[in-house]
Amino acid sequence: MTKSHNNPTQGYGWLFYDEHCPRCSRWVGRFKKVLLRKHILTAPLQRGWVQERLELDADDAFTEMRVLTASGKVLGGASAMVYLAERIWFAKPLAAIAKLPGVMGQLDRLYGYIAHHRNCQSTNCKVAKPQSKHSTSKLRSEPRHEADRAA
Repeated sequence: MTKSHNNPTQGYGWLFYDEHCPRCSRWVGRFKKVLLRKHILTAPLQRGWVQERLELDADDAFTEMRVLTASGKVLGGASAMVYLAERIWFAKPLAAIAKLPGVMGQLDRLYGYIAHHRNCQSTNCKVAKPQSKHSTSKLRSEPRHEADRAA
């Protein structure tokens, strides 16, 4: 690994996650050291520089986790999970299974379901929550925190 004085993270990838999501934060906390050994740094999606680098607007920023590879490729959702799984020895079976025909589509749907239904403990969570069956409106969104969050 070569570090540059101008870019000390050269050669590293990034995992960006929604720090307001308890599940996401727990997962990143548990695997942060493993990811770092694989040259993957972590940062919340709520950081302004992250949203600028990924060219995300406020509506799209928190819909899924994102990975920025060391080569500059951006992956999201299930594709990001599979990318990470390919680099961690105990998760490699998931990456192998994802290559089977039709599996990636299923993983995309599963990831989307989990991301949409994750529960945020914050009252300012922007995850769309379905209204009751008797309501005429489809979904509502609540405002998201504006504060930057540290990794």
